[in-house]
Amino acid sequence: MEHFVTFTYFLIFVLIIIHPFIVYRFLMKKNKVTFVKFILIYLATSTFICVISAWWMCEGGNNLLLKNYGITEYAIGEEERYQNVKPENIKRAKEIYESMFGIGWPLRAIMTYIFYLPYLIFGCLIYYFIQKKTQKHDSTKKSKV
Repeated sequence: MEHFVTFTYFLIFVLIIIHPFIVYRFLMKKNKVTFVKFILIYLATSTFICVISAWWMCEGGNNLLLKNYGITEYAIGEEERYQNVKPENIKRAKEIYESMFGIGWPLRAIMTYIFYLPYLIFGCLIYYFIQKKTQKHDSTKKSKV
């Protein structure tokens, strides 16, 4: 189960990296996409990805692992919480359980988005320059014909 959670972390990371190219490729299939429309779609999808990634890394993946280890979710004491966990997994289950304390996933989503924003701006600028170059290239073709 740990490999599945790690694989999903990696998959989300790759999705965040290739997201600008996917959005650009998808929107280029449609002929007339304005820069403002591109930015709005880009911001909406990237916000969704950042929220999902923060939730999965803080809550979803950890809860899945804890349930797999057999932790009693609503136990009052520590003995009761770990009574169904195998002795060799108690240390790892405690690490996962204690790592869930601290800042929550909404704050992590905001911080992820803040650090992801420069990459978004870079992607938008690349799209803008490619769009300008293709428009210039198309207009020179039309003038030669």
